[in-house]
Amino acid sequence: MQPLLAIEQLRSGAGLRRRDRGPSTPRVHATPNIVQHPSLKELPDRLGLSAVGTVCVSRTVLRGAPHASPARKGCPIRAKILYNHIFFSDLPDPYKRALLEDSRYRTILRHDNYNPRIIGHMTQARHVAHLPVAMYFPNFIENMDNPTRIWDHAFRNQLSEPAQHLLLLMASMPDEVLLRDLEFAFNRFFQYRRTKLGFACSSRDFERALKELDGNFIKTSLIGKDQIATFHNPSVSDFLENYLYDSSSDVLDLFESAAFFDQFIHLWQGKAGTRFRGVEQYSAKFTKALANHFYDPNCKVIRMGDHEGKITGAKPWQSPLEARISFAIEVADGLGTPDSRSLVGQLLRTLQNRLKEGQGDRESLVRLLRKLRAQFSESEETQSLLVAARDFLTTGLENITDFSCLAMFMSDDPATMSPLDLDRIRREFRGFCETCDLWDSDPDWLRQQADEIETVGSALDVEVHSLCSDLRDRADELENEQKRSEYEPDDSDSWSSLERSTEDIDTMFAGLLHEIDERLPG
Repeated sequence: MQPLLAIEQLRSGAGLRRRDRGPSTPRVHATPNIVQHPSLKELPDRLGLSAVGTVCVSRTVLRGAPHASPARKGCPIRAKILYNHIFFSDLPDPYKRALLEDSRYRTILRHDNYNPRIIGHMTQARHVAHLPVAMYFPNFIENMDNPTRIWDHAFRNQLSEPAQHLLLLMASMPDEVLLRDLEFAFNRFFQYRRTKLGFACSSRDFERALKELDGNFIKTSLIGKDQIATFHNPSVSDFLENYLYDSSSDVLDLFESAAFFDQFIHLWQGKAGTRFRGVEQYSAKFTKALANHFYDPNCKVIRMGDHEGKITGAKPWQSPLEARISFAIEVADGLGTPDSRSLVGQLLRTLQNRLKEGQGDRESLVRLLRKLRAQFSESEETQSLLVAARDFLTTGLENITDFSCLAMFMSDDPATMSPLDLDRIRREFRGFCETCDLWDSDPDWLRQQADEIETVGSALDVEVHSLCSDLRDRADELENEQKRSEYEPDDSDSWSSLERSTEDIDTMFAGLLHEIDERLPG
């Protein structure tokens, strides 16, 4: 039996044609992207393995849809990586057999937390020698179910300092982040720590850290032409949250050196919704840093599409001032300190001036006002802001979103509108309804328009039944036309490809099991 020195690109599904997705099913666009996996020749120092050949991974980027199930994605790749780890492992043969008998390898391949680093750790004799053979496979799966111990060991003992810093940084950022934003934030954080702690650094630290972590702790992929980074699986994020919960100095350094506003949100959220001790311990510094970085850019990623709905790339979502103030209110309510409440007062005065100038985000404003009524209803700043918000929301009504936001504002505080204002708003809404476009080509959009118009009509006491019926009828017509023009895919080739892949995997592991059985005494 020869070792598998390389992995071919996954067979692509053939013969797929358009089919009816249904109104609630997201559009999926997949682009194969060949990514050079860290060579297994580089792993001996970290994983204790003999040298093996390069593994080339074919990664498919799913755009505009949830990630594919681990049980369905990349099983041939996972299988051959697992095969190589077992083949070259220094485990005694009875332990290797325990992973292969009764097709137990399938449980490993389909596990949500499948990761080459976990596989490498669990196939080293020194990590499992204390276990009897009968307990080896259950312990293997137990570590996959809860791999925190493995992540902790690797983080503290096997990673370079730049790699450790990159992981800590990612724990303070959204789940997906553009690679260029990650590099910018890393350089700021790493330089801050270098100045504070006095260690050496170089211009290539980010590049080396990324190479060291990619494929194990983190993964990189493409959205259109834009590179993004995320954790390899949620267990890595869970480990880092646990780590930061007990490491107040790291939390302090992260928010002191923050490059993006989103970092404050994620550090505030803490461990499964429980704030990090460092935020509580350094609450005054957290508030001061939040004030200093309040207008920093965002790094949360949103996907961009073309007129056909195809995802073409990604960019950071820039949160409006109103949404940021909502977060500041949450911080002030949680900390309850004079400086955090003072920050909210300053921000509300700034927002009031912007609204008087006709600048604001209506949807975020309405949500902010609801939070203010609940938590700061008696403050002078809140009362002044409500007046400015009413004047802002009742002018410049151009689309259904504008009217919807006004309807929500009125439902929260009906007494704010004078009879003259209500009459004017009703006239403007009737005028909008008369010009409403019935010829949009998206049935879901038409139904959404009908629902929103119906809600606003009810709030303003304006009759819109006929218009809403026309919008829904048009949506039904479009859907029927689409069903007539679409048909089911020819799945024969893709299914046969899947079956062949499964057969290849079983044959591969059966051959290894046979070789081990021949070596074992009868």
